[in-house]
Amino acid sequence: MDVEQRLLLAAHAPGAGAVGFTVTALPLDLAQDVALRVAICLDRLSRVMWHCYTHPAEAARDDLSDNTEGWGRQLSREELGLITMQQAGRSRPVLVQR
Repeated sequence: MDVEQRLLLAAHAPGAGAVGFTVTALPLDLAQDVALRVAICLDRLSRVMWHCYTHPAEAARDDLSDNTEGWGRQLSREELGLITMQQAGRSRPVLVQR
C-alpha cells in the first residue's frame, strides 16, 4: 500500500525481479488502519487462491470420498467460486449466495 498517494498496490515476482502495479486508488475518507486490513485480507485471499490453483484435487492421488485430501482440495476450489468481481463503479470482491 502506498500510504502517501493512497494507492492499493500489487506485486508479482515472475522469476527475474518483481513487477508492481496499482490495483486501485483508495477513498480519501478511508482510515489508514482499515486500508491496511483490506490489503492484508486481499493478500491472504490471493495466497489461498494460488494454493487452490497449484494444488488441484486430482494431484492428491486420492479419490474424492468424504474427508480425503482430494475431497478437501475440491471443496476449497468450489468455495472459491463463491467469490466474484462485481462492477459497481469500481471492482470489489463480493460473496455470492448459492
